[in-house]
Amino acid sequence: MTCEAGLLLSDLLEFAVPRGFFPPVTPGTKFVTIDGMVASDAHGKNHHQSGSFSRHVEHLELMTADGEIKFCSRTENAGLFAATCGGMGLTGIILTVTFRLRPIETARSQ
Repeated sequence: MTCEAGLLLSDLLEFAVPRGFFPPVTPGTKFVTIDGMVASDAHGKNHHQSGSFSRHVEHLELMTADGEIKFCSRTENAGLFAATCGGMGLTGIILTVTFRLRPIETARSQ
C-alpha cells in the first residue's frame, strides 16, 4: 500500500478491510495518521510476533529541512530511513509511505 502520509488509520481500514487486507500492526487507536505511526514506530498487541509498524514499511518519501525530497528505504538513504522510523518527526516531513498489508479472511460473502 502506498498512501499520503497524513492518511488516518481509520480511513485506511475503511478502504482496506472490505478488500480483504489489514495493517500488520495497529496501535490502540484508529485516529492516528500513517506518518504518525512511522514517526512513533507504533506497536500493537501483537508486537511480540509482528514487531512495530516500521518493520513493515518498504520505503517513504521525506522532505528534509532544506526542502529536498528524499526517497528512503532500508537500502537507499538507509540511515535517514532508520532515523525517521521512530524519530518523532525530527528528520523532516514524511510525504508518502509504502508498507505491506496482510490478507485477512472476512465474514462477508464474496
